[in-house]
Amino acid sequence: MTKITLIGGGLFAVGLALQLTLGPIDWSLFAAPVNWIMLGLLLGVLVPMFLLRKRVYAFEWMMHGKAAVASIAWAFSWPSLLPHWAVPTC
Repeated sequence: MTKITLIGGGLFAVGLALQLTLGPIDWSLFAAPVNWIMLGLLLGVLVPMFLLRKRVYAFEWMMHGKAAVASIAWAFSWPSLLPHWAVPTC
């Protein structure tokens, strides 16, 4: 199996497990100021990953085009892989 398949499949499995155990997300919880806190957490994760990209192979791989293409492909394909009751609706 390729790295793309393993990473994408692992993320899909974790996401499905979270969906099944925790249920749907209450998106109103992500209104301000929580969205600013989440932005800070995202940047707090991305900056160290960028700084360590030469030392950690996984971080280096995530910053290449192959990882971006794999992420987009999995993001567009996951709704077709989930049962109809697990797909989020607006």
